Amino acid sequence: MRPSIVIAGILALAMYALMVIVVVWSVTKSAIKDSRRYGTRFLKCELLPLTKSVLFSYSLALLLVVVLTGLFIAPANDYITYEPRVIGQREAMTAPQYFGEPSEQIVHNWHEIMEHQNIGIPADLMHELGREDEGILLPDGTYFGSIMVFHLLHCLVRLPEILRQGQGRIN
Repeated sequence: MRPSIVIAGILALAMYALMVIVVVWSVTKSAIKDSRRYGTRFLKCELLPLTKSVLFSYSLALLLVVVLTGLFIAPANDYITYEPRVIGQREAMTAPQYFGEPSEQIVHNWHEIMEHQNIGIPADLMHELGREDEGILLPDGTYFGSIMVFHLLHCLVRLPEILRQGQGRIN
């Protein structure tokens, strides 16, 4: 990653945030002036939209800078293929079942989803990220990686099991 691209992105983000602050502040200031309410108590109420607008705009701009400058690296993107599908109302009845009373079919369905959870991350990508010291080097020269959505699915699967076994009590 070239530092000039990153610096340009950060500067663009700062300029954008400043522009949003100026515009929203001027609109809020004129709204306060036109209203009959004055004082710090009312000023705090009027600044809430300003705060929300700035935070939302800044978050959106930051996301755009990260994506456009290539700072966001997802090693699994090269292997994902998207398949547009129209799902009919009756298809849900025949879809694989993932929840319900424990059964071998439900365990099998979850196993099919979870079997691709762990991936090998190339050594050059780990070097580019500067995280070789944190990674687990596998015998084939790649580093151990786990796709986050699978971790979340794993937690989702375990929650009913834990509650059913009485290990977790909700008070």
